[in-house]
Parts: sequence; C-alpha cells; structure tokens
Amino acid sequence: MAKANRLRALSVALTATGVLAAACTAGSPGPGPTEGVPSRSPGPGDIRWNELGHNSFDPTYRSPFGAISSGTSVTVHFRTAARNVDRVDVVEYLLDPVTGKTTPSTQPMAYEQELSADGTAYVMWRAQLATTRPGLLYYKFRVTAGDDVDWYSDEYADDHDNLGQGGWGAASDDEPDHAFQLTVYDPAFATPEWLRNATVYQIFPDRFRNGDPKNDYCVTGSTTGCPVFYGTQRPIVRTPWNSAIADPRVEGQYKNQFGTQFYGGDLDGITAKLDYLKGLGVDTLYLTPIFTASSNHRYDTDDYLQIDPALGGRPAFDRLVAALKQRKMHLILDGVFNHVSSDSTYFDRYRRWPTVGGCESTTSSFRSWFDWKNDVVPCNGTSYDGWFGYDSLALLKDDSPGVRDFIYRSPTSVMNTWSVAGASGWRFDVATDLTHDWWHDLRPYAKKAAPDGPLVGEVWEDASSYLLGDQLDSVMNYRFRKSVLGFARGAGVGWKDNDNNGSNELPGLSPSQLDHALTAIREDYPPAAGQGMLNLVDSHDTNRAMFVLTETGDTGLTQATARLRLAALLQFTSVGAPMVYYGDEAGINAPSKANGTNGPEDDPYNRAPYPWPDAAGDQSIYGPVDAQLVSYYARLGALRSAHPALRTGDVSTVLTGDTTLSGTDDGTYAFARSTSQETVVVAVNNSASTNTAVLKAPSAWPDGTAVRDAFTGASVAVTGGAITVQIPARGGLVLVAG
Repeated sequence: MAKANRLRALSVALTATGVLAAACTAGSPGPGPTEGVPSRSPGPGDIRWNELGHNSFDPTYRSPFGAISSGTSVTVHFRTAARNVDRVDVVEYLLDPVTGKTTPSTQPMAYEQELSADGTAYVMWRAQLATTRPGLLYYKFRVTAGDDVDWYSDEYADDHDNLGQGGWGAASDDEPDHAFQLTVYDPAFATPEWLRNATVYQIFPDRFRNGDPKNDYCVTGSTTGCPVFYGTQRPIVRTPWNSAIADPRVEGQYKNQFGTQFYGGDLDGITAKLDYLKGLGVDTLYLTPIFTASSNHRYDTDDYLQIDPALGGRPAFDRLVAALKQRKMHLILDGVFNHVSSDSTYFDRYRRWPTVGGCESTTSSFRSWFDWKNDVVPCNGTSYDGWFGYDSLALLKDDSPGVRDFIYRSPTSVMNTWSVAGASGWRFDVATDLTHDWWHDLRPYAKKAAPDGPLVGEVWEDASSYLLGDQLDSVMNYRFRKSVLGFARGAGVGWKDNDNNGSNELPGLSPSQLDHALTAIREDYPPAAGQGMLNLVDSHDTNRAMFVLTETGDTGLTQATARLRLAALLQFTSVGAPMVYYGDEAGINAPSKANGTNGPEDDPYNRAPYPWPDAAGDQSIYGPVDAQLVSYYARLGALRSAHPALRTGDVSTVLTGDTTLSGTDDGTYAFARSTSQETVVVAVNNSASTNTAVLKAPSAWPDGTAVRDAFTGASVAVTGGAITVQIPARGGLVLVAG
C-alpha cells in the first residue's frame, strides 16, 4: 500500500477512536505564545506560508541524516517568519509494519533563535524526536497564530514518487495525509558483506545458453519427453536459438502461448559461460526460478524440491554450484512463495501427480495451504483465488502453519534444503503480496540456516517498511531504475509502458532531480540495506533498457547505446550492488510491441535469447553482440572491484549543473564516494554535447593533486580548490587521485 494511503488510513483510524484529537492537545500550554517567543505583531492570525520550512535532506533542519538506529536522538528544526506565529507543534506517528499498530504523540517545539537571510527575518524552532524502537516514524508540523492553524508536511504522490519525497515540504490549510518519514531500524541490523561488495548478473535460464540439447522438451531422444501442462498445453520448441520470439497476442500457433515457448537454455549453459561472466567482473548470479514448473518462466512452481528437468535437474545444479565455488562466486535463487501452479504436486488440478493435491480432495494434506470459496472437488477455476486473477497461479495462505513449516521452518524446508545444496541467498518474488508477519517470522529461521545468506525482496516502491532489521536485507532497487533511466533520457523526456502503475512511469530528469531522487532513496534506507540494494536498470519484468533509452529522432542505436553506457556507469558507481540483466552488456536490442492503447508490452520481448555468435540462426535478430559494450561493462566491473569507495563509500553531491552553472554544464551531475582511504568523483553528462564543468575538489584533494580519469587516463591538477573537466556527451568520467 502506498505511503500516503498508509498515513490516510492511520489518520482515519486515530480520528475515529479520538486518539488523534487527544494527541494533538497533549502537552498544550494553552492559548498565547510559547514562552520565550517574542510577541507576534498585532493583526489577524495570518501565517506566512512562504517563510515556513523544513528540509529533511539538510542537517540544519534534521540531524542526523537518513535512517537511524533505534535509541538515536534526532533533532528537527522548523522555520517560520519572525513574530508571525504563536507556536509550532510536531505531530508524530510511529508505525510498526508487522503489527500495524501506531503510537501517536505531539510535542511543542521550542523557540530557539531569530535569524535573517535574504533580507527576511526568521525564527527557528527545535524538537527532539525519540526513537525508542524500530518502526516508521512519520512527522508533520502544526503551526498556530491566533485562531489560524496551518500544517507543513512532506509532499509526494505515492511510494513511487522519488521527486516529491523528502527535502522541502509544503504548507496546507488542513492536516495532510502524508508526512515526513524517518526510518528507525534495529541497531543489530546487518547485511552480508559479500552482497554489499557484489556485482550481480540476472539470468532468465531458458534464454541464456543451451548447454545440453538432450534435455530440451519434445525433441528426438529427449531425456525430458514432451509433457502436457495445464491439461492441454505442450511445450513449443523455438529453433534455431537465434530466432525471434513469437508474439502471443496475435492469431495463430502462438496465440496466448506466453509461457510455452522454450528455447532450451539450461544450467549447464550457464556453467559453460562462467568465465565470460567472471571476465565482466560478475561475482554473483541471480537466477529466475529453476524449480520444476509448467512454463518457461517457472514462476508457476510444480515442485520446490526438484530442479526442473529441462534445466538439467539436480546433477546440473550441483555442477553449477561446484563451478561457482571454484571461482568464488555466489548464487541467489528465486523463491516464489506467494503462489504455486494449479498444475503442481501441491494443488494438482489436472491430476498429473501421484500426490493428492489440495484441489482433488477436502482431506488432502495440502488442503489447508489454500483458501477455498467452495468445497467442490475436484475444484475448478471458481473454487479459489489466483494471483493477479490467473487461475494457473493458486495463492498460498501465508498464515498457514503448514506452508510456513514447508517453506522455511522445518529442518527439511525448501529454504534449508537449497541452502545446504549451495544457494548463497534468496530473492523473493512479489514480496509485498506476503504479510510483514511472514517476513518477520521467516528471518530468524533463514539466518539460522544461512547467517550470511541475503534476503532480497521484489519491492517496486519505497521498501522502508521491510528494511527495519527484522525482515528483509535489501530489495531489487526499482526506485534506482526509475531515476537513472529518467536521467539518461534527459529532462522532460519521460516514458511509459503498459504497466502504468507508477513504477514504470519514468519522468525525464535533470541533474538536480536525479540528485533529489537518489538522496530520497538514501534517506529512506538503513546504510547496510542501501549498500546491498540490487541496482538494476531493467529485468525480466520490464522493457529492455536499450528499448526504453531509444528516443524519437535517434539515428539507429548509437544514441541509445550511449545512454545505456551512461546508465551503467551510474549503476556501478552509486550506492548499492549493480545488477546487470543478461545480455544488456552485449547490447541486446529487443523492441517491444504495443498492445492496443496500453503502451509497449515487456513480456515476452524482454526475454530474448542471448545472441551467441556460435549458436545457430540469425544473431542479428537481437544482436549481434556489441564487443565494445561488453568491454565497457568489463571495465566498469574492474573499476568497482579496484575502488572500495565505489562499493561502501559515503556520498556527497559535487555539482548539479542545471542549478549551479559553473561552465557549460547544465546536463552535468557529479558526486563523490569517499572512505577514510580514498575518494572517487563521478561526473556524468546527459546532454547531447560535450560539457565543460568546474567541479569543487573534495577536501581529500588539496591544490596540486593530480587527478586522472580512470577510463582515458587524462590528467588534470586541482587548482584553486577546483577541477575543470570535459565530459563527453551522454557520457561520464571516473576521477581518481594519482
């Protein structure tokens, strides 16, 4: 649920019980000005909105910055016009996401000082926010002048709105539903160090590499035969490898065949290419589901305890794990624990399994795993709820003891089984569709089985409520994707696809807007979680980045490729772990097709086969492989590995060219990453021409320091506390001392 909606529900609940009214008067000293405040000028109580202010990014107004561990005192300041208001109260709500309980309180702010700026006289007010336990602390300001009561709060549309979240707020006549957010996390919250230092590569196994054609479905001599899924669907074999994905939205053989087209990619194919991936700097693989399933995407699990035979089964998994360990690489598996296939051994609607599935009998041992609308057996499509309305994906009850025992609580649970077998961690599908109580209950079991195993959620919006130290370690950072692709496209050049729910609406961003969006993410997330974010620019659930970055008026893919390089540079240098979707480094060009008026569809076009030059067919359909781009990604991986500051360094903004022009640099964004040992400055330019930018040198670089671009080796000296650089169009620099 969106943050604004959470606060709206919270406000309604408190008002209905009378708690909010009590909180808003608690501690009130009565009418008249707060003690120590100079008397307000005579006249009607007209609060001057233009002078009201609180900026959650600025330590002048909130200190310390960002998420804080419980027990830390946070100082907040609020600004008003001098002699204009009688009092300011800060209204707080502490929300525990697991229990859903809230603790409201109100405290009067203390008059602190009078000051002036820009010829205007201001008053600063101060309060301390107590953070006694983990939760989401929301706060807003109530301003009183005589009989005039106004409010000041954060301003954003929903949990997908990075531009409106954090920083300066806005005034309003009535109490707003939204508020400034302060994430309060458990002081013991830690995430695996290896994930914070990782470079991750996401693979959709059926489309990466066919290492063993003998396990392909429905071919002569196949070890997997030609099964029938969902009662009537047989796998459709796509040959040769380098061939176009058939459109499932048009009449013909492939109509509605979204999950039935198999190219034959398998785990042995991944094992065969580990040295290629290692050469890119990749040290961690995230595989979309590999358990036995009834489709090519395998998000419809049939059996969690078996590796899909078309991927090579358990022997191929063991070979992959052994090869990864030999190369000191990690493996993250995809856990789809919100639903199972209706054709699974647990549900068995089509009677394909020897077990008695929940659909087959009211006495089935799996019956309690699902919610039932009636007792008709065998069940039909009206008997149960399917995820997103698909009756092929039967929803599991996340409060079922049987489900919890099977997935993570018992010694032989799914998660224990595969952790012992060699999985390094988990990515959880549709994490927001499972309750906070599920994740709260899961974490201690998972950490006992694999203390160093990361728990990564699929959360598209603000994920703060899952990152308090008692649930997940990190998430797929779709907020990062939205911001970086918006910047790479350029200010005002927005983009939408078929999923117009806020997550895939990408506004074009200026440098200052990108800085705000990335700061908002850092403000929300605990540092340990932030460093472990999987920073992606696309995935199996979005359109390909190359397609998104292709704009009207481009001459072929030249400009789109440059924008992709720019986005990748930000991936590898920003806070978090870069996650490359297979084939992006090769320049896969998989344009989507529009579905009527709904915009360009992502699935299945975003799941194109990697255009291997030694595979049969026409590699130019989605390729050929761009060798220069592959080399560029490898260089980025090497830079991240060589510079700890790019992995765990603090962040500070150096320049936002559209607001602080110091040359021809209106498209320039520059930031520093710093540790006690080194400082790296990254400068990027999203404009169509070379920018000359004057960058303020970090304190670690005194005058005379030689600074070089890690890509070209070009060197410049710090002079007068600044560096003057030339930043190529749609490109960037990585500046290091020496």
